[in-house]
Amino acid sequence: MKANLQDKIVLSELTETEFNRIQSHLTLNNPKFDDAIRFNRSTRFIDRKLSLYKILDDSTLTIPRGADLNGPVFAGAEIIDQRNTPSSNLPD
Repeated sequence: MKANLQDKIVLSELTETEFNRIQSHLTLNNPKFDDAIRFNRSTRFIDRKLSLYKILDDSTLTIPRGADLNGPVFAGAEIIDQRNTPSSNLPD
């Protein structure tokens, strides 16, 4: 697995096991859906789950930059830092 740090994190070269593990780790219950059920309101147009990833192809995902790459889900990832800091021209 490779993790390219940009404005988002692009995870590439994922095995099927890693792909499924990351998907399950970054899929959460939607609290608005749960509230609608609890208060007996319509759940129409409310997603049951929230996905914090986007699938690019069979072995590539994008995830938010705030994801914890030090956790057990991302163990063994090769991290490539491609973030850049804009240069600034300050007067002397």
